Amino acid sequence: MLSRFTAAGTECYFGFWEGKTYPVASDAARLSTPAGPMVMFSGTIERASDEYKLEGVNLWWPRGKQWFVNTNQDLTSTYVAGSRECIDAVLTADSLEAFVVTPTADISVLSDNINRPSHNERP
Repeated sequence: MLSRFTAAGTECYFGFWEGKTYPVASDAARLSTPAGPMVMFSGTIERASDEYKLEGVNLWWPRGKQWFVNTNQDLTSTYVAGSRECIDAVLTADSLEAFVVTPTADISVLSDNINRPSHNERP
């Protein structure tokens, strides 16, 4: 979906939390974030869907910064920032469960009214 807002062949940046078990070269680029160190890679948006399949990608964005995606390794949601048109496309996609959040929104698993754990599950 985000490729609609990114020119084909545009370089994108991908960050994986360093604590994941992916084999990573010791000289790989790293980015320090409040969520922990990220191992950084670059490639086209097509690489994201073909190679990474978005599994484990915690951060990604195109070179032109038209949008930004963040999936924190300790949380259960993915957050997307972008133009109004981009966000509207995400919100209206039949294949996604999406809604607008505010900077003060509770983002814990217990705040999810649709996918809330049962009383037998621990968050």
